[in-house]
Amino acid sequence: GSPSPPPFFIKADTYFAWLRGWCRYMIWRSNKSQRSRWKAFFHACRSAIRQDTSICEFLLPLLILDGLCFGEDSNEEYILKEMLDALTFSDSIGSTTSRMPLTDRHKAANAVFVVLDTLSLWAERETEDRHRSIRGSSATPSS
Repeated sequence: GSPSPPPFFIKADTYFAWLRGWCRYMIWRSNKSQRSRWKAFFHACRSAIRQDTSICEFLLPLLILDGLCFGEDSNEEYILKEMLDALTFSDSIGSTTSRMPLTDRHKAANAVFVVLDTLSLWAERETEDRHRSIRGSSATPSS
């Protein structure tokens, strides 16, 4: 069946429950997408995310990139909302209460920062690679 829909952070009791629920949902969304390049890989990881936080943490940037690049337009909205919820420790109503212990909320905020750093690094590398290939092709004399 389909996993629970977002939001995840405001419903989760622990960091792992939040991460697992969010990853599980994004794998499900990716699997439904015709455009996803990684859906078979994500599908194969479904059982691993149920038991291992590190697998979820590893997959999160990939899942977010996949959702933003190959998913539906609505993905951007729920991904940003989920990240903002984790960073502000508040729910959509604006209260600052959370069911999660403070240490878990810190882990969630850190996970969001790791995702942002990872996506930024990938974007930088992509830009450098494109710049290098453009520079390389213009340096080659044409016949």
